Amino acid sequence: MDVEALQDAIHGRDKTFQTKQKIESKKRSDTDELNKLNQGKKTLKTLFKSSSGKQAKITDLSNSISQAEKDIEEYDKLIKMIEVHLGETVIPAFKESQMKHYYKICQNIAMLEIDDANKVAKFWSGFLENSNLKSA
Repeated sequence: MDVEALQDAIHGRDKTFQTKQKIESKKRSDTDELNKLNQGKKTLKTLFKSSSGKQAKITDLSNSISQAEKDIEEYDKLIKMIEVHLGETVIPAFKESQMKHYYKICQNIAMLEIDDANKVAKFWSGFLENSNLKSA
């Protein structure tokens, strides 16, 4: 469950990063379209629009671009916060917890090996003390 929780946290960071990339892509396409409109080029979206419609489209694109820039900045901050939280809190705590479990398992195995070695030594000691073997 701990591993799944850590994977979910990293997956959440990745989804946030993908959302930011989508916004950046939309901003690029809006910027390209705005540049074409400002240069007086016609696009499929503006082919049949009047000059006032083109101005409205320019205003909409400008607003969309500025909002996208703000959103990108906020997503950058959010991603940094997530990465810092994961890197400084979640992953070290997970690592420490897993190391404790691993060392506990190693200690248990070592104790079982020692116990088994003692049993084997007692068996062979008893075997050597057998009166039938002493005649040789």
